[in-house]
Amino acid sequence: MCFSAEASFAGGVIILAIGVITVTKVHKPSQLVFACIPLFFGLQQITEGFLWISYPLSEHYYLQKIATYTFLIMADVLWPTLIPISVLLMELNKKKRKYLWILFGVGSTLSLFYASCLILFHVTPQIECYHIHYVTTVRF
Repeated sequence: MCFSAEASFAGGVIILAIGVITVTKVHKPSQLVFACIPLFFGLQQITEGFLWISYPLSEHYYLQKIATYTFLIMADVLWPTLIPISVLLMELNKKKRKYLWILFGVGSTLSLFYASCLILFHVTPQIECYHIHYVTTVRF
């Protein structure tokens, strides 16, 4: 929803509502993480909406930083691990589970890499042509 605050908020609320419905339809505990995906994505979109509205206002610097890092943690740290583990929890076939463990390992490694980048580098959002570009600089 990277083109306006309104789109991010509207999309986030709709996706959150779908997430609530999805979670209520869960029949097995193994399905719960997978069912929560729309909830997390809706929250990510709402966070991006806060980034859109805080961006031009210098008095909302801290809200902008919180929204920036919350969005990036969800996008870069949460998703690479959450998606494979959500499928792995539901899979019963042992052969397929082996491959899913590999994907989970790759995703976890990627999540750790991105988490370390968020710690080591400074990220500044910039709005360019109706989307948010995250500029990363080394901070030592």
